[in-house]
Amino acid sequence: RLDIKEIKSAESNAAIVAQMIAEALIKSESQKRNVQVTAEEIESEYQKFILQYGGEENINAALSAQGVNPADFKEQIRMQTMIKKMFSNVQISDDEIKKYIEQNKEQYAEATDPAKLQTDVRAELEQQKITTDFRSWLQESLKSSRVVQF
Repeated sequence: RLDIKEIKSAESNAAIVAQMIAEALIKSESQKRNVQVTAEEIESEYQKFILQYGGEENINAALSAQGVNPADFKEQIRMQTMIKKMFSNVQISDDEIKKYIEQNKEQYAEATDPAKLQTDVRAELEQQKITTDFRSWLQESLKSSRVVQF
């Protein structure tokens, strides 16, 4: 008879394996596409998080609360930057931006700078498309014969 701890442990192990497979696929694909992420890019993104959290002490506390150390977090930044570079060929039209703002006007009711609003919405829509393209690619890659599921 299985108890809850064994079930949760099995689920956790399956999630770890799935993440490891995804990371291996991303690394392999980035090599094929000649996509590289420099240490400077990683550090630049890390510094943005430090500013966002109000200092290195605060980000370290937030990471620690999630059981993540700074080196692992920087690896996550590297993977995310790699994904962004691999799928960054998305195009957002002005009509898409206008439509999105119209559909979400309550969210942007207090926006005072139309140019900044357009820039922010473009970035948000680009990120959504990158995420969608990445997830589609990952699902197809997982279905391929390169990945054997147990």
